[in-house]
Amino acid sequence: MTTTPDDPGQQPEHDQDSEPPTPFGEEPDPTQLEPGSEPASDPDPEPGTAD
Repeated sequence: MTTTPDDPGQQPEHDQDSEPPTPFGEEPDPTQLEPGSEPASDPDPEPGTAD
């Protein structure tokens, strides 16, 4: 089965493996994560704090 960007139901120029677009129609910026979006049990260490 082949799909084309003109096929209804498909989102052209949108990576199916990427995060869903924001309500603003923009791709979410991975560097602009919302506070608390990461698991509190496994926070990323802040730069400079790691020994």
